[in-house]
Amino acid sequence: MARVSASVSLHDCNLTREDKSIPYSGPDAFRAFESVFRPVVGAPPHHSENEGRAKKRRKLTNGSSANIVDTFDPSQSAVLARITLDLVPGDTQTSPLLANDSRATVPLQLDSFSREEENRIRFSTFDPASSTTIHFVTSAAPLVIESFATHLDTAASVGAEWAKSSPSSRNDYIPFCRCALLVPPPGQHAPRLEVELRWPFGASLVGTWRARFQHRANLKILSTYFPNTPIEDKSPWTLSDFYDAVHVPPQSCDISTRIAESLPSTDLYPYQQRSVHWMLQREGVLPKHESNVSPVSFSPAQDCTGKKCYVSSVRGMVIAEMDRDWDSTGLHGGILAEEMGLGKSVELISLMCLNKRDFPKEDVYDPYLNKMVKASGATLIITPPSILEQWRTEINRHAPHLTVYHYKGPARHDTSKAELNEATVEHLLQFDVVLTSYNVLSKELHHAKPPPDRSLRHKKIHERRNSPLVDISWWRVCLDEAQMVESGVSQAATVARIIPRCNAWAISGTPLRNNVTDLVGLLVFLRCEPFASTKNLFARLDKASFRDLISRMALRHTKDQIRGDLDIPPQKRVVITVPFTEVEEEYYKDMFRQMCDACFLNPDGSPTRDDRGLDHPETIERMRDWLVRLRQTCLHSHVGEKNRKAFGSKNRSLRTVQEVLQAMIDQNDTKLKLEAREMILAQMRCGHIYSFAKDLNNPYDEAISLYKEALQTTWDYVKSGREEIQAEADHLQLTSLEDASEHEGSDSEEDKDETSAKFARITTLRRSLRSFLELEHACCFFIGNMHFQKKDNVALTVPESDEFILLEKLEKEWYDKAQTIRQELLKEIEARTQRQMQKIKDLKNKHQAIEIPEIEDLGGIESSSVLEKLDVISEVINLQSAKLKEWRNKIIGILTMPLVDNDDEKETTGEEYETSLKVQDELYVYIQAFRTIVADMMTAVHGTEDTLVNHEMDQAVKAAKDDDITRRGHAPELLLKLAQERGQLRAKSEHGSLKGVVASARQVITSLQYRADTADKRATAELAITQKYFAQIQEMFSAKNELIAELEKEQEQFRLTMNLRLEFYRQVQHISETVEDYKDEMDETFDVRAFRRETGLVDVRKQKIQGFKVRQTYLHNLRVSAIQPQGERRCDVCFEPYDLGVLTTCGHKYCRDCMFTWWKVNHNCPECRTKLTRADMKEITYNNNAVTAQEEDHDSGVTPSPASSSSERMSIYSGIRNSDMNEINTIKLDDSYGSKVDMMARHLLWIRNNDPGAKTIIYSQFADFLQVLRLALRRFKVGVSGIRDKNGIEKFKKDPAVECFLLDAKSNSSGLNLVNATYVFLCEPLINPALELQAIARVHRIGQKRATTVFMYIVGNTVEEAIYDISVKRRLEHMGRDAESHSGSVTPVVNEQAIERNLDVANSEEIKAASLSKLVREGNQGEVVVEDDLWKCLFGKPRNTSNANDHAVAVSDEERRRLETRVRREQFLQQVEAANTPGASVAQIVLQIADDRAAVEAAVASGDVEELRGLLGRRERDENAGALARENSVD
Repeated sequence: MARVSASVSLHDCNLTREDKSIPYSGPDAFRAFESVFRPVVGAPPHHSENEGRAKKRRKLTNGSSANIVDTFDPSQSAVLARITLDLVPGDTQTSPLLANDSRATVPLQLDSFSREEENRIRFSTFDPASSTTIHFVTSAAPLVIESFATHLDTAASVGAEWAKSSPSSRNDYIPFCRCALLVPPPGQHAPRLEVELRWPFGASLVGTWRARFQHRANLKILSTYFPNTPIEDKSPWTLSDFYDAVHVPPQSCDISTRIAESLPSTDLYPYQQRSVHWMLQREGVLPKHESNVSPVSFSPAQDCTGKKCYVSSVRGMVIAEMDRDWDSTGLHGGILAEEMGLGKSVELISLMCLNKRDFPKEDVYDPYLNKMVKASGATLIITPPSILEQWRTEINRHAPHLTVYHYKGPARHDTSKAELNEATVEHLLQFDVVLTSYNVLSKELHHAKPPPDRSLRHKKIHERRNSPLVDISWWRVCLDEAQMVESGVSQAATVARIIPRCNAWAISGTPLRNNVTDLVGLLVFLRCEPFASTKNLFARLDKASFRDLISRMALRHTKDQIRGDLDIPPQKRVVITVPFTEVEEEYYKDMFRQMCDACFLNPDGSPTRDDRGLDHPETIERMRDWLVRLRQTCLHSHVGEKNRKAFGSKNRSLRTVQEVLQAMIDQNDTKLKLEAREMILAQMRCGHIYSFAKDLNNPYDEAISLYKEALQTTWDYVKSGREEIQAEADHLQLTSLEDASEHEGSDSEEDKDETSAKFARITTLRRSLRSFLELEHACCFFIGNMHFQKKDNVALTVPESDEFILLEKLEKEWYDKAQTIRQELLKEIEARTQRQMQKIKDLKNKHQAIEIPEIEDLGGIESSSVLEKLDVISEVINLQSAKLKEWRNKIIGILTMPLVDNDDEKETTGEEYETSLKVQDELYVYIQAFRTIVADMMTAVHGTEDTLVNHEMDQAVKAAKDDDITRRGHAPELLLKLAQERGQLRAKSEHGSLKGVVASARQVITSLQYRADTADKRATAELAITQKYFAQIQEMFSAKNELIAELEKEQEQFRLTMNLRLEFYRQVQHISETVEDYKDEMDETFDVRAFRRETGLVDVRKQKIQGFKVRQTYLHNLRVSAIQPQGERRCDVCFEPYDLGVLTTCGHKYCRDCMFTWWKVNHNCPECRTKLTRADMKEITYNNNAVTAQEEDHDSGVTPSPASSSSERMSIYSGIRNSDMNEINTIKLDDSYGSKVDMMARHLLWIRNNDPGAKTIIYSQFADFLQVLRLALRRFKVGVSGIRDKNGIEKFKKDPAVECFLLDAKSNSSGLNLVNATYVFLCEPLINPALELQAIARVHRIGQKRATTVFMYIVGNTVEEAIYDISVKRRLEHMGRDAESHSGSVTPVVNEQAIERNLDVANSEEIKAASLSKLVREGNQGEVVVEDDLWKCLFGKPRNTSNANDHAVAVSDEERRRLETRVRREQFLQQVEAANTPGASVAQIVLQIADDRAAVEAAVASGDVEELRGLLGRRERDENAGALARENSVD
C-alpha cells in the first residue's frame, strides 16, 4: 500500500482549450488556477466523494481519447495508492485569487506523467467539464520525487490504457485512476492535486476480454500493492498434489447411529460411516464444520486507507465482504475418490437411503437450461457399460427396497409401443434409481440440446423427441468412473453437464488418468464456478489454493489409512520363477545378441561406437523397442508383430516349442545358405578378376583353380541339399520327389490351399537347392569358358596340338556338365509347362461345330414370329462363334509352340525371355479379346451384359490410343484391330437374346394350349409345331450355356499355360544371366584392390558360415535331446558331469574347462580329431529346469533375485509348499507352448483339482499374449473368458465352467468387482506397479470373503528379473527404506500388520504418482519405461553372454594341474597311436589298468614315453600269461 503526501513547486502551467494554448509561467503560473476553478456554465454539479467510472469519451487534441469520471462511490473499490501533492507558490509567485463561486473540486483525467530532470517533473491532466487540458511543470527534491514518481507513472499508464480502449471493452480494465484538483484549504494558498489508484471490489481480472494483454501488468499492480498476499507457486502440479489435498474425515468426528443403520442388510465400516457423514454435509443435510469459510484463493488484507478487504492473486480479484458466495465450492455434491476396492458404491447407496427428496408435485425451474422440468426424487447413475449390471446387483443386495431401472436411450420410431413408453419422463419418474451408460449419454447429445431455429421447406415427418434425462430435475446425478469425462468436452460429458440436478457426485478410485487437469472435466460436471466456466482460471491456481479447493470438494481414504477399520482377508504374493527350455533359451540369447547389435552396444551394455552413446536418441528408441520384443519373447515367441514376422507366422497364432525349434532351424539354415551363396559368388568373382586381366600371360589356370574351389564348395551344399530333400520326402512318405513337384504345380486352388502347409518345407528346400545348382552351372560354364579361351589363345596353345585337343575335350566336358545342370534346373518347370501345353493341344479339336443350326420350317402361323426372332439372334451368335473359333485357334497355336530350350533345331541365345514377352503381348491381347467375345456371346444368349469385361476392354482401347507410347499396353495395334472386329459382332438391343426366344416360344405355347383345350383343331396343330420348335430352341439354349461355361474354364487354362510358359522363359533368361560376362571390357592390369576386397569378403563369409554351422549343430542337438532325453551329462575327457559345456561342429560335447584347455594346444576335437577354429565351438548351458516359488519379501532391505532360494531370503508369510510345486510340475500336458504358458496351464489345472470352483484373473500388458494363452488353455480344456468378450464378465461370474478371466492393461477395468476370484496371475513383472494394482484390486477389495493369492511369473536370467528388481526397489523406497544400503540382516520376528500397512502405503504412493493413461503405450507396445530405466532393464541382470573367443576360466592351481595332466595324457596317447604301439585302443587299455593308474599318470606327467610303453607291454604280458593259464586248466 502507498500513501504519499508531498509539496512541490509550480513553475509553469499551460491551459489548452479548443486548440488554443494559454501559457502561465514564472510569477504568473498560479493565475492559471483562477481559470481552472472558475465555474463552468451548464456543467452538472460535482461532489467530491461521488465521482465514478467513466461514462463517456472525449477526443484529445492529439487524436487520442480519454475517459471521464462523472460519479464515484468510494465504498465500491479499494485504494491501492493515494498521492497528494500541494502545489506551493514560490517567493516571486502570488496565490490565485479565487471567486466565491469557484469549484471546490475539479475532477481531472491524468493523461501522462514524466520526469524531465532529476528534480523536475511534468504531468498532463484533462478537465472534462471545461474541455481543458492542463499541463503542469513542477519541481521538488529528488528524494521527494522518488517517493511518488513510481505510483504516478503506474496511475498514468493505467489511465492511458483505459483511454485507448473501446467502449465495449472498457469494463475489462480492472484497476482505474482517480485524479482531482482541490482548492486551497482555508488559511492556505497552495492548491492540492490528489491522485488515487483504485481496484473495484468484485471485479475479476481472469477471464476478461483483454486479460491476455493486460493480465501480467495488472496482476503485477495487484501484487505490488498487496505484497502480503500469497505468491503464486510456479512449480508444476503432480498427481500427488491432488491425493495429498483430498479430505480425510477425522476418526474423532461424531457419527449418527442413523448412518450406521442406513442399510439393514449391510454393516458399514467406520470409515464408510465417516464418508457418508461427509457426503450428507456436502448435500446440506448435516451442518458443515469447516474452519475456513473464505472463498478459495482469498486471503485477508488492507488497502492504503486501512479498509479491510480480501485479495486473490489467482483470480485477480479484491472483495470487501464475505457475505456473498464468491465461488460455488459449497455446491451440493463433490468428488468421492475412495481408493480402489474400499466400497464407494456402498457409500453412495447408503447416501441414497439416508437423504431423500421432498419434492413438489408441480414442475420446477432449472436455471441452467432455463426451462421448467419435472421434479424427481431419483438418483441417476452414469457408469461404464461393463459395470452397469454390477451396480444393479449391488443396489439389490444392499438396498432391495430401492427400485432400479436401466435406461438404454431414446427409442427409435419403428420400435414397439412398450419400448416407446419406457423412454419417457413419466416412466423414469416411477423409479428410485436409474442406471445408464456413457455410451447412451453420447447418443443423447442431439436429443438433449434444442436444435437451432431453421425454416424448413417441408414439415417434419417425425416430431423431434427430447431426451427424458434433461426433462427431469434429478435429486442426485452420479458419474461412476468419472475419470472417463476427462477434460469435459466429450459428448457424454456435455450431456452430463446439462442434466438438471440438485446434488452431483463424481465417483472414481482413480480420478486422474493423465494429469491434474483431468479435474477440469469433473469441475465442469459439478458446476463448480468460477472454475468450470473460466478455463484458464483452474490452470492459474497455486498449490495452496488448489489444496484448499480439493480439500473441500473431494474425499479419499487409502487402505493404509483405515487398515484398522477393514476386515479384508489377507493377500499373499508369490513370485514363481520359470526357467526357459533350451529352445527358448537359445532363441532369447539370439534375440539379445540382435538387440546389442541393433543398439550399438556390447553384451555388457557399453557402447560400441563413440557417436552412439547411451544418451543418443536413436539408441534410446532402439533400446525401447528391443526391450518390448525381449519382454514379449519371455511370454511366447508369437507375442508382438515383429516377433511373429520374424518367424514367418502370419497365418499361425500358436506354435509348440518343437515347432518354434523347427522354425529356428529353418531360419538358421536359410541364413547359412545365404552366406554360403554370397561366399561362392565372391570366389567366382575372384576368378573373374583373373580372367579379365590383360597384363597376365596365363590367367586361365589361376581362374580355373578359383572356379574349381567355388565349385567344390557348391558341390558340398548341393549334396547336403539333395539329402535334406530326400529326408523330407521320406518324412512326408512320398514315393518320389516328383510327387512334391506335382503338388507344388497343382492347377487347383483348393489343392494348393490344402497342401501348401504340408509341402512348405520341401518347397523351401527345393528352392535352396536350385540356387546352388545355378551356382554349380555357372562354375562349370566358366571353367569350360576358361578352357575355351586358353585353347583359343594362340600365344599359349598351338592349334591342333595335344594340348589343344586336351583343352577342347575339357571344354566340351565342362560345357556338357553345365548343360546337364541347366536341364535339371529347367526340368520341373518344363515338365509342368509341357503337361499344361498337352492339355491345351487336347482342346484344339473341341468346339469345332458351335454354330446354331437352322431349324426345319414345319409351317405354322402362330410360331412364325418365334422363328423370325431365332433367325436374327442365330445370325449374331454364329458370327460371334466364327470369330471365337478363329481367336481360340490362334491362342492355342501360340500356347502350343515348342519351347525354345527344348527345340533341338533352335540354338539358345539368351534372348528367349524377351522373345517370349513379344509373343506374350499378342497372346495377352487375344486372350482379352477371347474373354470379351465370350461375354458378348453370353449377352446374346442370356440378354445380360458383363459390365466389368466391357469396362476393361474400353479402358484397354483408350490406353492403346494414348499419345504416350509407354502407356499403350500390350500390342496396341493388334488390340485396336480386334476391338474393332468385336464391335461389329456385338448384339444390339433390337436383336434380343436366345433366352428371349425361348420365352417367346413358351408364351405362344401357353396361348395355344388354352385354345387347344377348347377343341380348336387349328390351335392343336399349331401347338404341336410350336412344341417341336420349343424343344429344339431349348436344346440350343442349354448347349450354349454349357459351351459358355466350358469356354470360361478354358480361359483359366489359357491363363495358366501362358503364365507357365512365361515362367519357363524367365528361368531360361535367369540362367543365361548368371553366366554373363563379368565386365563389358577387359582390365588393362590385374585389379588388385577388387581381388583383395573379394577375398576379404570370402573370409568374412567363412567366419559367418562357421558360426551358423555351430548354431545349426546345436539346434539339431536340442531337437535330438527333446526326442531322446539324456541322463546325466558327462564330459568325454574328464568323465565328470557339467552344466556349462561346449558343442563342436562335429557334434561332440565336452565340459567348457576341458575343451578350451585342450583346444589351446591341439586346435582339434579330442574325439574325432577334426580341425576346429574358435568359431567352430558354441558354448551351451544346461539350465536347472526346476521351477522355484518364493513369496515376495517387502521387509528385507535387499532386493534379491526371484530365483533366490527361500533360505537366502526372508518371507513375510510361509511360502508355497514344495510339495505343491512338485505336484504342479508333475502335471502332464499334451503339448508344450513354452515354459511360461505351460506353467500357467499346469497351475490352473492344479487349482482345479485342489481348490475346486476357485477362479483366477490372468493379467498381462500384452493383449495378443492373452490370445495366445487363450488358445493354449482351450487346448488344455480350461474354460476362459475375457474382458473383451461379449458378456465375458457375466460368464466369469456365473458360469462354473469358466475358470479364468483374461484382463489386459489397455482395457478399462476401473470399478470392476471380481471378488468371486481368489487368484491373480500376473504374466510378467511390471516396472509400474500401478498397472498390476489395477488387476489386484479387482479381487482384493471389500466383499472378498477368502484369502487371495497373487502369483507373478518371471523367467529367470532375463530382462524380467531386472524389471522385477526395479519394481520392488521402487516400492521399498516408498516404504521409506534404502534398498541399496541395507545390510541384509533382519529381525526374525516380523510384525505382520506393520508389513501389510507398509505395503499398502507403497501401493498408494504408486497410484498417486502414476498417470494411468500414460503408463501404457499405444498399440501392443506394453507399458511405458522411462529413459532412466531402459538400460537397467536390459543389462541390470548380467547374462551369460560370453563368447568362446573371450573364454577365461578362473581355477585353482590344483585344478589347473589336473586339467593339464589330462591334456598331456591325451597328447601322449596320440603319440603312442602314431608310433603303431600294439593294442587296438590304447585309451581303453590305459583306463582299464586300475592298479597302474598312478604309474600311468606319473609317466604322462614326466613325458616318459618309454615308461608308458613298458606299462603297456606289461599289460600285454599279463594278458598272455592269463590266457596260457586258462588253456592249461582246460587241458
